Amino acid sequence: MGITGLLKIYSPGAAIIAENEISRKMFVIKEGKARVYRTYLDQKITLAILGPGEIFGEMSFFDAEPRSASVEALSEIKAVEIDGENVQTNLENIPSWFFPLLKTVFHRFREADKRVTILQSMYEFKKKTLKGDDIAKVCYLETQRLLKILNVLYEKHSRAGSEVPKTMIYSELDSLSGQRTLGLSVFWDALKNFDYIDAIKDEAGVFHPDQKRLERLSEYLKAQVKEQSFMILTHSALAIIKRILSKVSQNEKDQTTGSVMIKDLGLSHVPLHADALKELEEKKVLQITQGALSSPIPPLMEVFMFQGFLKCFDHMHVNID
Repeated sequence: MGITGLLKIYSPGAAIIAENEISRKMFVIKEGKARVYRTYLDQKITLAILGPGEIFGEMSFFDAEPRSASVEALSEIKAVEIDGENVQTNLENIPSWFFPLLKTVFHRFREADKRVTILQSMYEFKKKTLKGDDIAKVCYLETQRLLKILNVLYEKHSRAGSEVPKTMIYSELDSLSGQRTLGLSVFWDALKNFDYIDAIKDEAGVFHPDQKRLERLSEYLKAQVKEQSFMILTHSALAIIKRILSKVSQNEKDQTTGSVMIKDLGLSHVPLHADALKELEEKKVLQITQGALSSPIPPLMEVFMFQGFLKCFDHMHVNID
């Protein structure tokens, strides 16, 4: 007889497993997303984001130890629940050496989780206690510096009135920028992907920038650096902005302010959307009033574009889209 389970449905935000509880239930996600986290120094430290086909609770299922982490639903979840207490007879044919081996492996996993939690907590603490996020600060200052060098090089080579070779610009930018934190290839690809340079001409070996767009990007970086506001939004926050912009009609974009109801955005499908809404409000990107999100639309579109560009260099954030 095979191992069977019960199909359970959990609402967004529901606690499925609690850290340190005694339970031998294992879950297989059929639909939806869940967050695995540990609580350390009164803050939630995310260990993983799980989706369809993934399993959680398997360690306690086999070794019967207290739960090493908590799991909560990020969206509505349909999961198959398998209770270890009810399937013991199905496991009798497994070799006797197998379970001690599993316990050894799981012990190592639990210890690794503890170390990850402490390290991640140190990183979060550093972000909260410093005036600005060091990683974001580096992204801003390095991007600003590379753009300045790129502009000088383009002006120098474009005076001849002929097309500027990409290889020449790239090679000189590489040489003049010296030691860098940002990878030059990543920087260059981001310029193409966000239409700051002509991707078609780039493929043909010609450097052709959109100088107006690059100037707006440089002005944005300059203003943020001046305010010491090195903001890099999370992927969830960017997903919410994208949904807002898609909801606002073309007529509303021509107005000063656009507004959309939170309930109309379908945020149950956006991981950590509650935290992202709080982030957008705290950073004054959006105003939340009586269930509605509002913001001047042209600046919001630019924030979305600039933040998406900067996100290319923010390697300390996990993409959960």
